[in-house]
Amino acid sequence: MENAQTADARQQRGHIKMKKEEFEFALLEGEGETREKTSEKIIALIKQDSEISAEKLSRELGISSRAVEMQLAKLKEKGILKRIGPDKGGYREIMKGYK
Repeated sequence: MENAQTADARQQRGHIKMKKEEFEFALLEGEGETREKTSEKIIALIKQDSEISAEKLSRELGISSRAVEMQLAKLKEKGILKRIGPDKGGYREIMKGYK
Protein backbone atom coordinates (compact mmCIF):
# COMPACT_ATOMS: atom_id res chain seq x y z
CA MET A 1 0.00 0.00 0.00
CA GLU A 2 1.31 3.41 -0.95
CA ASN A 3 1.78 6.00 1.80
CA ALA A 4 0.84 9.67 1.34
CA GLN A 5 4.47 10.82 1.00
CA THR A 6 5.18 8.33 -1.79
CA ALA A 7 1.93 9.29 -3.55
CA ASP A 8 2.87 12.99 -3.36
CA ALA A 9 6.33 12.28 -4.78
CA ARG A 10 4.87 10.25 -7.66
CA GLN A 11 2.39 13.02 -8.44
CA GLN A 12 5.17 15.64 -8.45
CA ARG A 13 7.08 13.55 -11.00
CA GLY A 14 4.00 13.43 -13.23
CA HIS A 15 2.88 9.93 -12.25
CA ILE A 16 -0.83 9.65 -11.74
CA LYS A 17 -3.19 6.79 -11.11
CA MET A 18 -5.91 6.50 -13.71
CA LYS A 19 -8.65 4.03 -14.51
CA LYS A 20 -8.50 2.32 -17.92
CA GLU A 21 -11.53 4.29 -19.21
CA GLU A 22 -9.96 7.58 -18.12
CA PHE A 23 -6.70 6.62 -19.83
CA GLU A 24 -8.42 5.79 -23.12
CA PHE A 25 -10.36 9.06 -22.95
CA ALA A 26 -7.10 10.94 -22.30
CA LEU A 27 -5.56 9.28 -25.34
CA LEU A 28 -8.47 10.28 -27.53
CA GLU A 29 -9.09 13.75 -26.13
CA GLY A 30 -5.65 14.66 -24.77
CA GLU A 31 -2.97 16.17 -26.95
CA GLY A 32 -5.05 17.62 -29.79
CA GLU A 33 -2.06 18.87 -31.78
CA THR A 34 -0.20 15.58 -31.46
CA ARG A 35 -3.28 13.60 -32.46
CA GLU A 36 -3.84 15.85 -35.47
CA LYS A 37 -0.22 15.58 -36.53
CA THR A 38 -0.39 11.81 -36.22
CA SER A 39 -3.57 11.62 -38.28
CA GLU A 40 -1.98 13.85 -40.93
CA LYS A 41 1.02 11.50 -41.06
CA ILE A 42 -1.32 8.52 -41.39
CA ILE A 43 -3.16 10.22 -44.27
CA ALA A 44 0.15 11.03 -45.99
CA LEU A 45 1.29 7.40 -45.70
CA ILE A 46 -2.05 6.14 -47.02
CA LYS A 47 -1.76 8.54 -49.97
CA GLN A 48 1.60 6.92 -50.77
CA ASP A 49 0.29 3.35 -50.33
CA SER A 50 -3.46 2.80 -50.01
CA GLU A 51 -2.88 -0.86 -49.09
CA ILE A 52 -0.57 -0.08 -46.15
CA SER A 53 -1.39 -2.18 -43.08
CA ALA A 54 -2.05 -0.83 -39.61
CA GLU A 55 1.01 -2.79 -38.47
CA LYS A 56 3.23 -1.04 -41.03
CA LEU A 57 1.71 2.34 -40.11
CA SER A 58 2.60 1.55 -36.50
CA ARG A 59 6.22 0.81 -37.41
CA GLU A 60 6.53 3.87 -39.67
CA LEU A 61 5.12 6.24 -37.04
CA GLY A 62 6.73 4.63 -34.00
CA ILE A 63 3.43 4.26 -32.16
CA SER A 64 1.49 1.22 -30.97
CA SER A 65 -0.81 -0.65 -33.31
CA ARG A 66 -3.65 0.14 -30.89
CA ALA A 67 -2.92 3.87 -31.28
CA VAL A 68 -3.00 3.46 -35.07
CA GLU A 69 -6.32 1.60 -34.89
CA MET A 70 -7.80 4.39 -32.75
CA GLN A 71 -6.56 7.03 -35.21
CA LEU A 72 -8.00 5.09 -38.16
CA ALA A 73 -11.34 4.76 -36.36
CA LYS A 74 -11.42 8.53 -35.72
CA LEU A 75 -10.63 9.28 -39.38
CA LYS A 76 -13.39 6.89 -40.47
CA GLU A 77 -15.83 8.44 -37.97
CA LYS A 78 -15.05 11.92 -39.36
CA GLY A 79 -15.74 10.68 -42.91
CA ILE A 80 -12.15 11.27 -44.03
CA LEU A 81 -11.20 7.64 -44.55
CA LYS A 82 -13.03 4.62 -45.89
CA ARG A 83 -11.98 0.97 -45.92
CA ILE A 84 -12.65 -0.82 -49.21
CA GLY A 85 -12.60 -4.61 -49.33
CA PRO A 86 -11.49 -7.20 -46.78
CA ASP A 87 -8.83 -6.75 -44.11
CA LYS A 88 -6.39 -8.71 -46.23
CA GLY A 89 -6.30 -7.55 -49.82
CA GLY A 90 -8.38 -4.42 -49.29
CA TYR A 91 -7.28 -0.79 -49.22
CA ARG A 92 -8.09 2.54 -47.64
CA GLU A 93 -9.53 5.45 -49.59
CA ILE A 94 -9.23 9.09 -48.60
CA MET A 95 -12.56 10.71 -49.33
CA LYS A 96 -12.87 13.40 -51.97
CA GLY A 97 -12.82 16.93 -50.70
CA TYR A 98 -10.14 16.24 -48.12
CA LYS A 99 -6.93 18.22 -48.65
